[in-house]
Amino acid sequence: VVASSLTTGKALSIVSDSNNTDANTLAFIHQDHANAVNTTVLHVKNDAVAAAGTVIIESTAAETNPLLELKNSNAATDKPPTLAFNRSDTSAEADDMEIAKIEFKASDDGNASTSYAMIEVLATDITNADEAGKISFKVSAAGTAGSAGMKNLLSVGGEDVANTVVPEVAIN
Repeated sequence: VVASSLTTGKALSIVSDSNNTDANTLAFIHQDHANAVNTTVLHVKNDAVAAAGTVIIESTAAETNPLLELKNSNAATDKPPTLAFNRSDTSAEADDMEIAKIEFKASDDGNASTSYAMIEVLATDITNADEAGKISFKVSAAGTAGSAGMKNLLSVGGEDVANTVVPEVAIN
């Protein structure tokens, strides 16, 4: 599917209006050969800033099951499902750069999307063979008359040898 001239709508739409209650799958991608070890099964790439999110998984049902599940059905006991955040191939590596962030959002009583908590990871020292990182757990707090903001409640790490910063555990 090539949509070089797409100005509105969708390049691909898969819709099912079936009321069948049997187990169904709308899209299935299966690389079915054990020797194809260098195959990327799905690659989504966006070269522009997305309006809301690059990939959105949404359910309008009163869902009690996970919207996203990482599943490894291999029998090996030392190969768990892994979620990796990889900030690579940039030309702007620097100490204290943000590597990844997980944000927990919900609407407030004015129906505005609001961040209530986050987990943030920094590369505090990018020196080759001396790399160090920091993970912080933050929550929205200290709000009086609209002044709530993200407050660091727990952080671990933060070493930077060149600047004589030692790693620490900080609990606020």
